[in-house]
Amino acid sequence: MQIFRYMFLIWDDYEKEQNKKAKGASKRKNFRYPPILPILYYEGKRVWTAAKEFHERVLGSDIFGRFIPNFTYSLVRLHDYSNENLLGMGDEISLVMLINKLQAAEDIGEFRQLPVDRLATVLQDTPEYLLDKIALIFRILLLKLNVPEEETEELVGRVREREMGQLFANMEKMDIQEERRKTLEAEKKLQEAEGKVQEAEGKVQEAEGKVQEAEGKAQEAEGKVQATEEKLQKALKVMTNMYMDVGLTKAETKNKLQEEFGISLKESDEIVKRYWQEK
Repeated sequence: MQIFRYMFLIWDDYEKEQNKKAKGASKRKNFRYPPILPILYYEGKRVWTAAKEFHERVLGSDIFGRFIPNFTYSLVRLHDYSNENLLGMGDEISLVMLINKLQAAEDIGEFRQLPVDRLATVLQDTPEYLLDKIALIFRILLLKLNVPEEETEELVGRVREREMGQLFANMEKMDIQEERRKTLEAEKKLQEAEGKVQEAEGKVQEAEGKVQEAEGKAQEAEGKVQATEEKLQKALKVMTNMYMDVGLTKAETKNKLQEEFGISLKESDEIVKRYWQEK
């Protein structure tokens, strides 16, 4: 469907260009759109199993076939071509395909076995703008393979200098799988560390919540204690005044307060001093 969309956009652009050159050109009976050869470039190592006929993706195309657009595309599967086949073509596209085949350490080993003199001739007449594009593609590939930055710069520099034959000549053997393993391990450790930080932050928030809850309960308890103390003082005042009314002495009142409220002699003495004079 995406290829079909691309084809339509190409034809639509072509029509607009022709109408700019000659007004109403696309309305003429002899106007024709240019043929398009759809090509799908596939770098995967697995067998390509997707449908190639557009009709296969449209429901009821066996019945309504003549009313439904149909086309097929040409599949270019990278791994159907050996390094020798690609090198034999001797052009920039084949070189890019050779570069794209470098997906593991053994691929680099096979690349280094190619004839140096034939590799060296591929880019000799390549225009600078195209050379820059090839260098960019190569840089992206090396970054995907986790090649160290210093070596990446050196290798990209050789492409720009058109030294494809000596591309990996002095390069130490790369254990790409090991580099990927280390990267994944580092990412895993980072995720674990971030998880522990989040867990610690959660515990801190939980602890802060408990502290706030404890402070609230403490304030509530203080309020209850204060209310109880106020009630006790009011009761002591009432009892002291009552003992005065019935004619008890201060000493007798103190004894009564100690018996009734379980307070000490010192406390009863302070209470009598405080409330005895209020009468």
